[in-house]
Amino acid sequence: MQCLSLSFTFIRSLSVGLKGLRKLISLDLEFTKLKSIDGIGTSLPNLQVLKLFGSHVDIDARSIEELQILEHLKIFTGNVKDALILESIQRVERLASCVQCLLIYKMSAEVVTLNTVAMGGLRELYINYSKISEIKIDWKSKEKEDLPSPCFKHLSSIAILALKGSKELSWLLFAPNLKHLHVEDSESIEEIINKEKGMSISNVHPPDMMVPFQKLQFLSLKDL
Repeated sequence: MQCLSLSFTFIRSLSVGLKGLRKLISLDLEFTKLKSIDGIGTSLPNLQVLKLFGSHVDIDARSIEELQILEHLKIFTGNVKDALILESIQRVERLASCVQCLLIYKMSAEVVTLNTVAMGGLRELYINYSKISEIKIDWKSKEKEDLPSPCFKHLSSIAILALKGSKELSWLLFAPNLKHLHVEDSESIEEIINKEKGMSISNVHPPDMMVPFQKLQFLSLKDL
């Protein structure tokens, strides 16, 4: 067998058995009770796909160090609850570019910035039980000299649950290919798109941002 792919449901820690699977290229640990990925960088050096979304692993500084060791990593899903850690992930553009599904939860911050260049591969974004006054979009890149796209081109699904502090979600204009949007139990939100903010964004960005939600197929707004 040239390569292996494994999926687990009840795993709590990376066992000794996994350390022998150096040819493993795909590891699905989503929604498991796993709490740490210590040693994964050296134990599974050929890993290309790592899924931690919904697990008990919160990405921290140590996790970022482990993930940077995975030179072949192409797809990553995970959870983050610290705003500074989210910034750190986006500063490591090789790692950030692998992020396809991200859960931001129990995060408390005045401002959270999402970089459309660093996380250009983002497909699904979940923001749960967080207190964030403002979400900003940045499209600057240290590695790319040409003018990058200001949008999340691949972001198609966003779910927001119990978000406090934010009065509007005008940053959604930076997801022109959004197909699914669910916003629930977020009483501070007064508008999805603020007209003035929306116009100021649309006036300085590509035409596909002029009209929001052109590709939207599913919209759910509850308890706002």
